[in-house]
Amino acid sequence: MRDVCPNRKAASSYPRSAVALLYLARMSMDAGDLEKAGEHLKTAVARDPESAIAHRELGVYYLTRAQRSHRLPAGEIESNADLVEADRYLALSMSLDSRDRSSTGYRACALAELGATAEAERLRAAAGPGAWQSCDGFSRPK
Repeated sequence: MRDVCPNRKAASSYPRSAVALLYLARMSMDAGDLEKAGEHLKTAVARDPESAIAHRELGVYYLTRAQRSHRLPAGEIESNADLVEADRYLALSMSLDSRDRSSTGYRACALAELGATAEAERLRAAAGPGAWQSCDGFSRPK
């Protein structure tokens, strides 16, 4: 049977490259398979630990998991752990590429949800407008 996904073949053909894995992660996210996306992103970071994009996307993955788990009964503990991981990977991404507004904006979201509102506001202002602003509606009870 022929593999209809060239990114899957590229991911195995180039074991040191994270690029194909980033595409596979995006396709998995778009298909609603968050866990498979996470697997691809963790492997991408392991393959290319200097990739700001891989770290940012893994941070966004954890932020998305936090948002989803918070909606579940007893999901707050898992949500907080995911927010800590989101902050960790987004901070790493920012250290690798300080000009990446997306990492800055999404990190502001994670920090706001963790209660670090002053730092979150500073980062949100530095990031400016962008897709990360949609997380403003995700307000967690304190």
